[in-house]
Amino acid sequence: MEKDPFHFASELLLCGIVLVLVGCGGRPFWSKVCNPSDDGCSIATVGGTLSGLSSGEWVQLVNDGFDNLTVTKNGAFTFPTQLTNTSNYDVVVKSESPGVTCAVDNGNGLVGFNGVTSVLVSCASSGP
Repeated sequence: MEKDPFHFASELLLCGIVLVLVGCGGRPFWSKVCNPSDDGCSIATVGGTLSGLSSGEWVQLVNDGFDNLTVTKNGAFTFPTQLTNTSNYDVVVKSESPGVTCAVDNGNGLVGFNGVTSVLVSCASSGP
């Protein structure tokens, strides 16, 4: 059975849209991942410091709506996805352990050549 040209063209267009949305390597195109040899492009990380968690508590953070990170202890943290120095970052709390409330300071901005280490996440238990 032969496909009509319109059907073939629509399948080809759909495949092209999927490739644009997903990007090379399966990462979203908005993560702006680059090759370090590109002029003016460096790969950097986004992270910071977490404080206020007690043993057994956790907080799930998300950067720019897609890069999730669950943190289970106080101290330094870094998101797994590396971004270019021209990317925006926007770190928010996605969820916390029951009875824990966390807030983010310095959670958004532009990733610089040296990355971001200034995100501050402060947590507090609201239990008895």
